[in-house]
Amino acid sequence: MSSMEIHPNKGIGNIEFGMSPGAVKEIMGSDLVYDEWMGGNLNDALFYSDLVVGFNDCDEDEPLPDSEVVEFRANGSKRINFNGIALADLTRSCLAAMVVQGVEAKIDKNQDVIFQELGISFGFDENGFVCILEMWQQKNS
Repeated sequence: MSSMEIHPNKGIGNIEFGMSPGAVKEIMGSDLVYDEWMGGNLNDALFYSDLVVGFNDCDEDEPLPDSEVVEFRANGSKRINFNGIALADLTRSCLAAMVVQGVEAKIDKNQDVIFQELGISFGFDENGFVCILEMWQQKNS
């Protein structure tokens, strides 16, 4: 799949908040790929090599057909971009200096970079490069 841009409060690539699991599978495919960085208990999500799409309702195995996308998680992906830059190429210092849609980055006590008003946070590896992105939809958007 080609590159996917992060759209704050909207989604990643063509996957948008509010979509059903079926709609996401039409875009991303049905072949789920688990990797260690994703953690466990993913029955509320569809997971691909560099992206986890979380839903608001599930059974013991998978998201329910009428559930909706409520969150995204991604690793240091080369194909997922933020502000035109691949996640794999983003550093803490680069992100901390960004102003995106008029929102300044903040650094929390864990040294994660957060754009709170955009519902996006970034975690970093020991070299200061992005290793995890978390994105949620702000209630007022």
